[in-house]
Amino acid sequence: MRKVGSVALLILLGSLISSSCAKQRSVSIDLLDACAASGTSFREAADFVQFAVFPNECPKDEVLAAGDTRTAKKTWTVPADSSLPDVGDLPQSKFGFAVILRDKECTVLGYGCTVADLESIAGVKIAACDWSNHEAEEARCNCQLLKGGGCFPPTVCQEGACKKPTTPDPGGCSLVIDQAGALPPPPAAGTQMTGPAVVATDNGFMLGYRDQAGEKLRAVIAFLTDAGELTDPQSFDLDGCSTQVPVDGVGMAFANGTGMMTTSLPDCGQGAGAVFIPFKSDGQVEQAAGPRNKTFKNLWLAQGSPIAPAAAQGEWELVYRVQHAPPDGGTAPAPWVERVVLQGAAFKVSVPTAKPFGDSDVPYAMVATSNQVRAFLAPVQTEGGSMTVVKVGDRSSDTLSLDAEFSLSQTAAWAALTAWNNRVAAAIPAGAGMTVQPAEFNGGTVSPKAAIQVGAGTAQGGALAVLRSHLFVAQGKVGGITVHRLDGADGNLANKPAVSMEFPTSFGPANLTAFDGVRIAMTAARDRVAVVWVTKAKLSAGEPAGGWALLRCAE
Repeated sequence: MRKVGSVALLILLGSLISSSCAKQRSVSIDLLDACAASGTSFREAADFVQFAVFPNECPKDEVLAAGDTRTAKKTWTVPADSSLPDVGDLPQSKFGFAVILRDKECTVLGYGCTVADLESIAGVKIAACDWSNHEAEEARCNCQLLKGGGCFPPTVCQEGACKKPTTPDPGGCSLVIDQAGALPPPPAAGTQMTGPAVVATDNGFMLGYRDQAGEKLRAVIAFLTDAGELTDPQSFDLDGCSTQVPVDGVGMAFANGTGMMTTSLPDCGQGAGAVFIPFKSDGQVEQAAGPRNKTFKNLWLAQGSPIAPAAAQGEWELVYRVQHAPPDGGTAPAPWVERVVLQGAAFKVSVPTAKPFGDSDVPYAMVATSNQVRAFLAPVQTEGGSMTVVKVGDRSSDTLSLDAEFSLSQTAAWAALTAWNNRVAAAIPAGAGMTVQPAEFNGGTVSPKAAIQVGAGTAQGGALAVLRSHLFVAQGKVGGITVHRLDGADGNLANKPAVSMEFPTSFGPANLTAFDGVRIAMTAARDRVAVVWVTKAKLSAGEPAGGWALLRCAE
């Protein structure tokens, strides 16, 4: 039993009646505010106290830190400054007695749990704190309030308790959060994060990102089922170096039963390059390749869409920004954007490297394809100013024919791009929310449609996805995510969202408190919309790597 701190609240369990013995017993429970003496009162910081009784034992610390009491025999929630109610009748057996301290949004600030056998004890003490060192040999508190999970979907926070929504799910494509979770914990405090990427396979979703702690650079990839089960992630050592920390993006694509994840490799003495990780529809990862080029000083992949299915099965369009090493005694040339085609994890030698935006030094470039369309996006400087240009062509072969193009009237640090059937949509941040520009490609020409303003506030990042007749727009904000549904993707898109789902700050084991809004990815398939995010570029101690959510869209 954890014994830390001083008594903060006395709880009396009255009239505990054994199922095998009618004798009444009174069992006292002391809730210990373990960090009060050090100046951090978890109880005073909390708005509500949830008391839970688990059969036989306490759950794992990760379960309590996420606020998961779904397996509890009984639970009660009361204001933090009041006494907890009697637990009622319990058999004289062994239980895990847990306390979870929550704020008004049900976010977990602290927790504690003690196992006790009611046949042999008359009092139980529960120490509540962050228990950040629970994996150490001697568990102890760091005395820093958690910013943990919240209510597990589909329950929502009501007066500090997780309850079923008072308004029923209307069904259809309501975008109600069906399942959610956290990405695996980072390897160390101060971990650098890039990505994420997510793509729909035939029977689930693949998500991936890259992290770096010191010289340890990894690509991390995991399979997520439609039911919300995240498999154990697989990681790949990318042979990094502490002097070169990648800050660009991660990409994923899938078509015809096979998929590909890619991210850049820094120049650690062998030249820059990229890693290619093939995978199957069920998440099975195949042999990865990580070619580097000694003539490459730097290589960058855009966050969002640096890779897309090519014309032939098992092949991929890849677009990247590259800077070549300087000649002996010379100056390094300005970077430019290149397009190549991959056959599996190898370059297709019969397709020459192309420059879809010429020799212009653009900060990033993206690619999206459908069965009919190939589109490239980049922010471009012109004599008249700057604009985000989307070049569009037919995808029937590897030959680039990008005479058709449309543009958005400004540039930004990020953009989003998607393609479906003979249509393309691009998005960039606006003064408030995002500007979404759809277009239609026919007969070698592209026809832009009316631009659509979506969302409010500052959009730090964003993503686009299409499912049936719906175009989804994800807006990343500081501390929050909103997904908007635009209808009419198979015809004329609605000029305003039909549904907008704003994520709660905490839900399940996921939490957006530290999210900077920048790194977000989205895809959709079957009756699900999958959203994945990375908290920020560099994590502070105790901050989560990121999270994921599956939203409902059955119609």
